[in-house]
Amino acid sequence: MDDYADQLNSNRLYDNSFDYNQELYYVPPEFQDCPKEYRPETDYQYLTCVVPSDEDRCELLKELHLVKDFRTYFLAVIPLILSIITSLLNIAFVILAIYVLDRRKVGRSNDIIVVYGSLETIVV
Repeated sequence: MDDYADQLNSNRLYDNSFDYNQELYYVPPEFQDCPKEYRPETDYQYLTCVVPSDEDRCELLKELHLVKDFRTYFLAVIPLILSIITSLLNIAFVILAIYVLDRRKVGRSNDIIVVYGSLETIVV
């Protein structure tokens, strides 16, 4: 019995028949020509789409992914980065304004308005 288990383990350890490049998910026949472009978690919904005969499903899927990636990066990630940079600049301005206005002892009422407005933009 131990010899059989050892044989199974040795075959598993040294068996090179496993192809690491093979796909680990099912690609429907509609997208068999482009298995690398097919994303199973989201693209299953496009199986029932009516595609004109002169159009290629794989090309349409590729363009769809390009548009979705564009939407993700340019309409979500980049505005988030820009808003973080803006917030940091607003914080730096408030610190600088407090430092400059603290050194200047004249006109306290206008200084409070400037600092309050700057703090309000940071909080919002």
